[in-house]
Amino acid sequence: LYFFMALMEDTGYMSRAVFLMDRLMHKIGLHGKSFIPLVMGFGCNVPAILATRILENRNERLITILINPFISCNARLPVYVLFISAFFPDYSGTMLFGIYTLGIVVAILTALVLRKTFFRERPQPFVMELPPYRMPTRKALLMHMWRRSQQYLRKIGGVILIASVLFWALSYFPRNPAALKPLQAEMASLTTTYDHRLSELRPADSLAFQHIAAEKEATLHALQLREKRAQREHSWLGSMGRFIEPAIRPLGFDWRIGISIISGIPAKEIIVSSLSILYQVDDVEGTEATLVQKLQASGKGSGGDTVGGITPLVALSFLVFVLLYLPCIGTLTAISREAGSWKWGAFMLVYSFSIAWLLSFA
Repeated sequence: LYFFMALMEDTGYMSRAVFLMDRLMHKIGLHGKSFIPLVMGFGCNVPAILATRILENRNERLITILINPFISCNARLPVYVLFISAFFPDYSGTMLFGIYTLGIVVAILTALVLRKTFFRERPQPFVMELPPYRMPTRKALLMHMWRRSQQYLRKIGGVILIASVLFWALSYFPRNPAALKPLQAEMASLTTTYDHRLSELRPADSLAFQHIAAEKEATLHALQLREKRAQREHSWLGSMGRFIEPAIRPLGFDWRIGISIISGIPAKEIIVSSLSILYQVDDVEGTEATLVQKLQASGKGSGGDTVGGITPLVALSFLVFVLLYLPCIGTLTAISREAGSWKWGAFMLVYSFSIAWLLSFA
């Protein structure tokens, strides 16, 4: 991302894009330079928020920072692809385009509201010098890319690492032997049974041996997935999912969706892996197709816990929620640091969850 941004800047193209977009950006109370961070937001919101430093006016910079989380970053794309392929396969392109468009619309409306409430100062007139087109040098491109990447890693890397470890601990502890004991006993019993059946076979029965061995592996694998789900359900993260269930129940979400929402706070991609565990799908090749089937089955009353099954309407509601609630802990940190106060980070946290809840409910 930084390489291509440096390429467009060093050629002189970016300045012309800013100039062309200035009139449109002024209609929502922003400077033409705000266009650059907003475009970067489609890749990742964190470097996009760091890129708002090119804006001289503090009010315009703050507005650009606060609307950037509604620009759909690449981390949300796996969630969109999963749910659209499961519930809207005939309208996949339209659905994906609609989700991205909704994020842009919410960003524009938020900018207008912020301009009329917190930041009433009129936008500054657009004055900038257009540099000539140039052929960028390899050394300059690499230097710009490295400097920005280094800055990004220093500011955000530690926060993401700490948050990831924290959420792993929440999903892994406390260990609950009482809840897992029946499954472990069943696993031991089945292992003994299959081993006994295999030991009784003659050397000539190679096909039967392979069949029973494959059956054993599949059966034990299913039990292991149930064990993972039971552990996740009885973990602190599972308790949090149960705790917030009354708040998300009007949106059609159950505790499993609640856990995936919480799991998505460190990074949105984790939502898919979290759902894989909760719907008893292993993290192996072909997982996505299997998870699609599990999600479809949950809405038809055949997915185990049929309360709160996922229907196309619930799936649409969830897509809207994923689009609008806080992208990740890195984005929250970037907002707080670049805005100069954790108050703006707290505001964005509350505002994004509120907007996500209201539009999902609608």
